[in-house]
Amino acid sequence: MITATVLRFATEETAVYSQNGKVNKDLMDGLRAHGMHCPIRGIGDPRLEHPEMLLITGWEREPFPEGYRYTYTADEDKDRNMRWQQVYESYDDGTTVLQTQAGRKIQKLSETPEGNVKSEIQIL
Repeated sequence: MITATVLRFATEETAVYSQNGKVNKDLMDGLRAHGMHCPIRGIGDPRLEHPEMLLITGWEREPFPEGYRYTYTADEDKDRNMRWQQVYESYDDGTTVLQTQAGRKIQKLSETPEGNVKSEIQIL
């Protein structure tokens, strides 16, 4: 399994390869600081094997045409377009996506049915 990390700043892109598929530490710290006590740690977090269990801890489930979306928003500042949240999407074809946002920094982890993981980090 190869994980690709893409960092985006304005129009510049840099690819960095790693093996972890984990949520960035700064994002995890930001979520905790804004009231999300136990954020999803990465694409391999065991809680994602049964995502319906997330509903017990305040996550919301929403169906969409290709699967299901689970969302937890810890905090939001609409005036400054900042949010502290995680969104997990499970697609019918076996693809999964975990998007984590803390303030203006967003990380999107995606895993294909074959087990390939890609990580993209964007700063708004």
